Amino acid sequence: MIATTSGRMPVGTWITAALLALVALLGAGPGIANASATTPAQPGWVDVTDAPSGVTVALPGEADPVEVPFGRAYAPDGADVAFAVVDVPTIPGLGLDTVLDSVGPGLGVTVVESQETTVDGRDALDAVVAVDREDAQGTALVRAVLDDGHVIVLATRATDASDETARALHQRLLAGLRFA
Repeated sequence: MIATTSGRMPVGTWITAALLALVALLGAGPGIANASATTPAQPGWVDVTDAPSGVTVALPGEADPVEVPFGRAYAPDGADVAFAVVDVPTIPGLGLDTVLDSVGPGLGVTVVESQETTVDGRDALDAVVAVDREDAQGTALVRAVLDDGHVIVLATRATDASDETARALHQRLLAGLRFA
């Protein structure tokens, strides 16, 4: 059973909603890396900050916030990367892998592979997901990070799980994540 808080929507729905919004923003088309969350924006990339959470991610272009269920998503025009910040209550012991495995299939998201990790001491999950929905289909490389009151979801569109170009781009996206 997925944890709920005060009769609200299950936490997994928040995370999956953000993931689906990112995939839709990326227009998902037909491996996983660890990175520190302290690297400043690389040349040619710009810092985009989610004002309510203070989370900053370096992206390959400016991006305005797009409202998604329970949060905001950011995707530069024409880019294969995006991120979202979902406002959720912190629930100790709730694993991101369990959430995606439990909620994802009902929403057209299948976890192909996943690995638990940490980012600056925060619980995180790296995953390759397949999306098969009427409005979006394809593969995405994803990192979800639990932060106090937020889940940060970073996503990169890939042709498949072994897409080395997408993995390199995803590594660059992950390196640009910074917390307030």
